[in-house]
Amino acid sequence: MRNVTKRGPTGPEIADDEAAFLASYDLTAWPRPSLTVDVVLMTVRDGALRVLLRQRTTQPAKGRWALPGGFVQIEESLPDAVSRVLERETGLTDVYAAQLATFGAVDRDPRGRIVTVAYYALMPAERLAEAVVARPGGHLARVDAPGSGDVVVEGPEEGDELAFDHRVVIAYIRIAQCIASSSVIVAVVKHPTVKISSFQIVHHRNRNGFTRIGRVLI
Repeated sequence: MRNVTKRGPTGPEIADDEAAFLASYDLTAWPRPSLTVDVVLMTVRDGALRVLLRQRTTQPAKGRWALPGGFVQIEESLPDAVSRVLERETGLTDVYAAQLATFGAVDRDPRGRIVTVAYYALMPAERLAEAVVARPGGHLARVDAPGSGDVVVEGPEEGDELAFDHRVVIAYIRIAQCIASSSVIVAVVKHPTVKISSFQIVHHRNRNGFTRIGRVLI
């Protein structure tokens, strides 16, 4: 059989077997975006949906409120990155987080081409409140959806802006009832412009020990 050759990303011809191809493959031949994870930690307190925010202490967006997040390391899985980031920024461990969506707008981060994979977790209000106390610079922000269908995230002070596209990430969350194998009640994704008509409290339990959830009726 004739030995077939292909042209790789840097130009040289190589034998068409996988080992030889991978040995000569040059990842630097293509532009590579960076990858981060951001986590929406949610709870229900005083009849309102709340998310945990952290005030950034470094540039860019220094002083703005943001979701817990960070860069994914080269030899790290996405769930491992989520666990590391949560422990570092909130002190929380053993959090069951599910993947929400990927956000990749070209201009979402002023540092450059950075794509983020967002995760979410439902937590007991007491546990998140303890995390805020344990790590100064945190805030349990109330999330409201007025009649316009927009999502308003209340910071500690009026007019507080969120960093990057984190308001968009939070707006992607709509709460609904979904029973999994372990009776977990999880969030489902809806379009951020869907109007919310009412809010109710139901009682369930998930792997994080969450026993109440706001059920949004659309």
